[in-house]
Amino acid sequence: MSVCDGKVRLLIVGNSHVNCYGGHLGRSEDDYEMNPIDERRGFMRIGGAPNPGYWDAVVELAKTFRVGVCFLGNQHVAHFMFLEKQFDFALAAHPELAVDQDVELVPELQVREVFQPSMSHLEIVLKPMLDAGGPRPIVLGTPPPKGDNEAIRRGMQVHADFFIQLASDFGLDPEKAQLAPAHLRLKLWLLLQQMMRETAERLAVDFWPVSASAMTAEGYLRPEYCDEDATHANAAYGALMLDEYEKRLFALR
Repeated sequence: MSVCDGKVRLLIVGNSHVNCYGGHLGRSEDDYEMNPIDERRGFMRIGGAPNPGYWDAVVELAKTFRVGVCFLGNQHVAHFMFLEKQFDFALAAHPELAVDQDVELVPELQVREVFQPSMSHLEIVLKPMLDAGGPRPIVLGTPPPKGDNEAIRRGMQVHADFFIQLASDFGLDPEKAQLAPAHLRLKLWLLLQQMMRETAERLAVDFWPVSASAMTAEGYLRPEYCDEDATHANAAYGALMLDEYEKRLFALR
């Protein structure tokens, strides 16, 4: 199968981070029709909201097509965007990262426990695809966090209702609540990517990390790849990663 023969080489599915790759969301939440991201190179997606019906549709398609799963990716935001009390932790896989000794220190295991339910959910998503008997799925890394808290504050206005609700769930005022410091957000994202890799490897599934060229020297999402909101990457990032996926697909041949 060549890159330019119009055949599907990778069907990219998942949650909101899929949108940076392009294609359309479908005509309704239950419109799971496959549509092109880059038809010439064989990148496709499906529309619809990622509900149970969506994942059932993905399993059917996984019988024929290789699926790239861009699963969640904002758990560090959902759980730790706003902090009532500052904390830090040592990330064993990245001992070079500094730890703030002036705040409460928690063990890495405690943070893992927060993310673990979503990893169990990822396994539930992947196992039926593996049982479908088609090409093995791939877990795709999700975009790094943004390193500028002021830019994040501005970006929160794009989806203000979401962040108002998120803050209120913690009993906080989003205008006054302190954001997690950038260095902590980076550690949380790195741990999340590590746990996604570990989950994939337990199922003998490939994990494709984010390209280093999408990140600053410190590991944050480069400004030119930031969307206008608080947490997502833009179409330029999607194009960069599609180029990376094309190279990695060649290696699978």
